[in-house]
Amino acid sequence: MSDLLRNGRQETIRRAAFRLADSGAFADWQSIEVALCRRYGVLAAHRLLVDRAVRAELTSRCTAAIARLAGEDQEVTPRHR
Repeated sequence: MSDLLRNGRQETIRRAAFRLADSGAFADWQSIEVALCRRYGVLAAHRLLVDRAVRAELTSRCTAAIARLAGEDQEVTPRHR
């Protein structure tokens, strides 16, 4: 696979990870990892999630999304843990 295609695929996976985090349906980066592995494969997910900064950002976004949704509905809990 060419570098251009690989970089494009990694960007697609990164965007998907951030969308999942922002959805409020996931508790942390580890729960997102499961979803990414199922959709894109273990190696592709690992390439993104090996970066500690990405993991921290995903967890932060999960927490913020859950808090935002909790403000809208007091009964909201993450569906994926």
